[in-house]
Amino acid sequence: IYMDGSSNYRIHENKFEGELGVESRSNGTFLNSVFSNEFLSNRVGLITQEENSGYNFYENCFSSLSGDVLILGQIKSEIRGENANPANNCFTHMGQISSFPPNVPFDIAGNHVPFEYFEPDNSSGLDCRDAFQAGPDVIRTFSLEQFENNCDNSIENIENLDDSDFQDSLENGNFDIVERLLIDSDSFEDKQKLFRLKLTQGDFDAGRYLLNSLADLNEGQLDWIQISLIYLDMLEQYNEQELNADELNADELNETISKIAMKDHSYSGYAQSLYFLRTNTFVDNLDLSFLNRFYVEERRLDKKMQNYTKKIQFYPNPTSNILIVENGSEIREMNIYNSLGESVFTFNGESSIDTKRISNGIYWIRFENLNGIQMVEKLIITK
Repeated sequence: IYMDGSSNYRIHENKFEGELGVESRSNGTFLNSVFSNEFLSNRVGLITQEENSGYNFYENCFSSLSGDVLILGQIKSEIRGENANPANNCFTHMGQISSFPPNVPFDIAGNHVPFEYFEPDNSSGLDCRDAFQAGPDVIRTFSLEQFENNCDNSIENIENLDDSDFQDSLENGNFDIVERLLIDSDSFEDKQKLFRLKLTQGDFDAGRYLLNSLADLNEGQLDWIQISLIYLDMLEQYNEQELNADELNADELNETISKIAMKDHSYSGYAQSLYFLRTNTFVDNLDLSFLNRFYVEERRLDKKMQNYTKKIQFYPNPTSNILIVENGSEIREMNIYNSLGESVFTFNGESSIDTKRISNGIYWIRFENLNGIQMVEKLIITK
């Protein structure tokens, strides 16, 4: 799952397999939570990029190859579970104390603003919930007793409606209270919430009036209004049983949505979702270059790359000594990287690679052929 640009979400009770689990990029102050998920053999389970100061993660179970949580930028200042409980993420290392890296995948790493990570009392010994393999800017705080939440959490008594309260209020039908708290706000984000409220109420005329009344907007916000008006029209036609295949396949309208979906601003995700809803086709404008540290290029594989892998092979894998490189003359560039993205070997046309000087662990071979096609292969070294 990839969430970017002022998205408001809660991701829970999923099983993730493949290269990456959940990525969050530039979602600002929105209160986003990732909890009660299983991350199975991902290269990295969770990644955040840039500002995600409302981001929290708790009660997840990790079984990662390179690392569990990579934080690049800013997340919440305190990472903990509901009702002020410890975070209770179960990390891959399972409480083992060993060198880091590469023998044990990291728990929490990255270049980020310092934050507190709340763990259970460890007086009885380490277990999987302890972020032992964490970077220096992770301030591990131990909960010696159960925190009590003595606050009155009723929606009637809050002064500022955060995103979690807003979502709960919609689900509980507290529409009048939500509107009272949002109606006088000049914040564009609050206007978005008010629009969502009108859609939830089925008051399409009020929603349309709200969108048309907004002024002094940037390009991304104007695009969001255009997408929201299209979506509103769809909902209205659906409710009146007038939405049909011809409407969904309207080329001119879908082209407009597609153009917005390809733009590089935080609101393009709305257009991507709407385009998929109408056409069952995903518009992919993602620039994954920021993930090159882990060399995730396989999401763009095509048949040329698949044929390429048949020509160039590495064996045995796992290896304890010599790694054979078949058809190495087809390789323009190749490097072997450790779990931190550091190169431990550079290819110079060899037909075999002596791995004796490389420590045990999981590595990644990134190679490019003479036509510029790139691939990534996992390499396991055991001795």
